[in-house]
Amino acid sequence: MTVPPVDFPFGPFVPRPENPVLRPGRHDYERYGCEDPRVVLVDGTYYLTYTGWDRHTAWLCLATSTDLRRWDKHIHLATSDDLLHWKADPEPVLRPEPGTFMGDLVESGRSRSGRAPGTCC
Repeated sequence: MTVPPVDFPFGPFVPRPENPVLRPGRHDYERYGCEDPRVVLVDGTYYLTYTGWDRHTAWLCLATSTDLRRWDKHIHLATSDDLLHWKADPEPVLRPEPGTFMGDLVESGRSRSGRAPGTCC
């Protein structure tokens, strides 16, 4: 099946399933899919959030690009005192909360308890 090009304000878009912008990679959390992408441009960097699928859990994922062709996937939150040397934080920023809207897929917002997602007590 051939899909016709679609005109967008920034140029024509033609689906290219043989060469996707983002595809499942070496990470287990996205082994079976990279889905539902959203892109925003901030200070010259494109931030793409997407759902990684491992057939058990839908994972909120992040990739960045400066040219929309080469994407760097980010796994952990990192901190820096000087913006030159970075240390990855081993703890996830958000965790699923069974019985809430974040029971299967971590999203931003507030839980039913009123606490920020992923916080305890």
